[in-house]
Amino acid sequence: MELPTRSVPHPWHTLTCAEVCTLLASSPEGLSSEEAARRLAACGPNLLAAPHRASVWTLFLEQFKNVLVVILLVATALSVFLGHGVEAAAIAVIVAFAALLGFIQEFRAERAIEALRLMAAPSATVLRDGVEADIPAQDLVP
Repeated sequence: MELPTRSVPHPWHTLTCAEVCTLLASSPEGLSSEEAARRLAACGPNLLAAPHRASVWTLFLEQFKNVLVVILLVATALSVFLGHGVEAAAIAVIVAFAALLGFIQEFRAERAIEALRLMAAPSATVLRDGVEADIPAQDLVP
């Protein structure tokens, strides 16, 4: 049985409980455990796609995409070309310091976001076989 969860004639909140139960092939007593397991197998877990994690090198190289950093790198190359070694070294140190600080900040932010995502383990209260049960939100089914 296919669940028509996407093509509803009206917004869900305007429908009565009986209409929603009919559209979702459910009942006020909820789903049976077997039906919930079948729907979970058919629809998959209720999860957001995990974001692609950038590698450490990608995060570091991203620091050099800033226009100001590129201008400073050009200034470094121009200073070397004109024979101003001290100025070139000073600019290169400033660029390296800025890139390193930016990299550290982004790396820590990525780790913090990942830690927050792992700590957020929401649960939901559902009716299974006519009894309220708390389940992980990833096991919710339409």
